[in-house]
Amino acid sequence: EATGERAREAEARAGERIGALADAARESVSAHESRLGDFEKRLEARFTASSDALAKALEAHASEMAEKLAEATGVAREAAELLRGGGAEMSAVAEMFSEAVDRQREAAAEWLERLGDMEAAVDAAGRGAAAQSLTSHLESAEELFTRQLRFQRELFDELQRVRAGLPPSPDAAGAETDARA
Repeated sequence: EATGERAREAEARAGERIGALADAARESVSAHESRLGDFEKRLEARFTASSDALAKALEAHASEMAEKLAEATGVAREAAELLRGGGAEMSAVAEMFSEAVDRQREAAAEWLERLGDMEAAVDAAGRGAAAQSLTSHLESAEELFTRQLRFQRELFDELQRVRAGLPPSPDAAGAETDARA
């Protein structure tokens, strides 16, 4: 009977320990669930903030590019007006200018197409890598537009010289080569 009593006491103590361990496990799981929920909320907030920042940066860059394109369009319109008044001797210059405008238009279209690709890259590759890739692409696009704008300004200056009856500047031949680069 003493052995049976000890066995019952040992069994009761084991049951208490198992209950205490189960309670501790439940508390631990509950704490982990709470921490995981907090982590998910912080992660979502950071993702949202990154997405908003990237969207603002893209919007600002698109606005800047639109301004640059508007400026280039103004230069092109001015040059077109000069061409109308210039006559046959300016047909070669007009052809060169037309090619430059076409290249600029193609570059702008390509940039817009790549912008869609960049948006897909943002979703697929993550914000950090996509932002870096986008920055590189935008820098290349900006360099291209800057070169195109410089060429158009030089061309515009040459058109004004021709209209004023001045000889072409010595740099005029180099401008055509630079624009095709």
